[in-house]
Amino acid sequence: MRLSDLPVRIPDILLPNPSCDLKKWSVIACDQHTSDPTYWDALRAEIGPAPSTLDLIFPEAFLWRGDDEARIRRINGAMRRYRRDILTKREHGFVYVERTFASGAVRHGLMLCIDLDAYDFDPARRALIRATEATVPDRLPPRVAIRRDASLELPHVLLLCDDKRRSVIAPLASQTDRFRPLYDTDLLAGGGHLRGWLVDEAATVGITDALADLVCSLDPEDRMLFAVGDGNHSLAAAKKCRDLLAASMTPEEAAAHPSRWALCELVDLHDESLVFAPIHRVVFHADAERLLSCIKKAPAASGKRIEIPVLTAEGTQTISLFCDPDDDPGAAATALLQSALDAYLAADGKARIDYVHGDDTLRRLASQPGSVGFLLPAMEKAHFFDAIRRRGCLARKTFSMGQADEKRYYMECRAIR
Repeated sequence: MRLSDLPVRIPDILLPNPSCDLKKWSVIACDQHTSDPTYWDALRAEIGPAPSTLDLIFPEAFLWRGDDEARIRRINGAMRRYRRDILTKREHGFVYVERTFASGAVRHGLMLCIDLDAYDFDPARRALIRATEATVPDRLPPRVAIRRDASLELPHVLLLCDDKRRSVIAPLASQTDRFRPLYDTDLLAGGGHLRGWLVDEAATVGITDALADLVCSLDPEDRMLFAVGDGNHSLAAAKKCRDLLAASMTPEEAAAHPSRWALCELVDLHDESLVFAPIHRVVFHADAERLLSCIKKAPAASGKRIEIPVLTAEGTQTISLFCDPDDDPGAAATALLQSALDAYLAADGKARIDYVHGDDTLRRLASQPGSVGFLLPAMEKAHFFDAIRRRGCLARKTFSMGQADEKRYYMECRAIR
C-alpha cells in the first residue's frame, strides 16, 4: 500500500526563523484556561513584543467579549506578517516530536496531515477518522469564523491510534541520531520541554508500511483508524471550512486544495506517558439545591454504582449514578451527569458551565458562592476505542490526555491558503 492510498500525507511545515525565541514562540492550546483570562494576560506580559503563536490564536477565555470580529482581523493580519517575515523555515516531511512533562514523562508524537474527507464528526457515518465527543453546534461558528479567512493553521489536535504492536511511532525514538533537529526548547508556564526532528526517507518508508499494516488490521465491519484525543471542535471546524470551500470547486480543484488536509500530532494510545485524566464540571450562578434535585430526578439505571463528589462553598456531598456493569465508569458517569446538567442549564438562563482540568482547580472554583463542582472519575484508556465503537462518541469533555499543562503547545504552522 502506497502513501497515496492512506488518509495521511507528508506535511509542509513552516517554522520561525533562527532569531526567534522558541520559548516565547510556543504557547498552550487556545481551549485551555477558559475560565482564567488572567493566565493569558500573564502570558502576554511575559512574552512582550517577541514573535509568538499567541498572536496567531484566539484563546477561548476571550470569546464572546464583544470584540470577536476585531480580534479575528488582527489574527489574520498577524498571520500574513508572520508568514512573510517570521515563518521563513520551510520543511517537507513527517516530524517526530518528544514532549517532556514536568513529571519527567515523555510523550512521543508524529506530525502528519490527515485527509478531512476521511474524517467526520457525525458518529452515524462511522468514518475512518472519528470524533470522540459529541460536537456542540454552538461551539463551531466562532471556530469556523477564525479559520475561514486564516492563511495558516496551528494545530493543537492530538490524534490517537490503537497501535498495539507499537510499530508506527515508537521505533522513531531510537533513530533520532539520523534525523535533522528542528527545534529544542523549554516551554512557558510549566509546560516542560519540546523537541522535534525531521524524519528521514528510510523512516518515512517505515511509517508508511506500519500505517498500511494498521489499516489492513482494522475490523472490516467497523473501520476506525484514528480517533481524536484533543481538539475535537477545532478539527470539526476545519472540516466545516473544508466542506464550504469544496462546494464552490470542481472535484479536481477540491481534491488538490490545501483545505483538504489538516495538520495534527498522532500519538499511540499505548504510549506509556499517555494518561487519561477526567474533566470535571463546575456550574456558576447555580441554585445548588435545585441543581442537585434535577440530577437526582434523572432516570437511573440499575447496575454499577458510581459515587460523584459534589463541591460547594458550604462543603462536599455525594450523588450516586448507575451504569451498565460492562461500561467504562468514567465514560458512563460523564454521559449521565452531562445529560442532567444540560437539562438544568436549559431551564436556568443565568447558570453557566465550564469544564475544568485538575482537582485543585475545581475545588478553588467550586468554593466561590453560587458555584457547584462535580469531581468526575477518569476513563480507562484501555477502553477508549471500544467505547467509541460502542457509543458512537463520548459525552463532550469526557476525558483529557493528561493535565492542563500537558496539552499541546503550538510550534509548527502550515499554509492553508
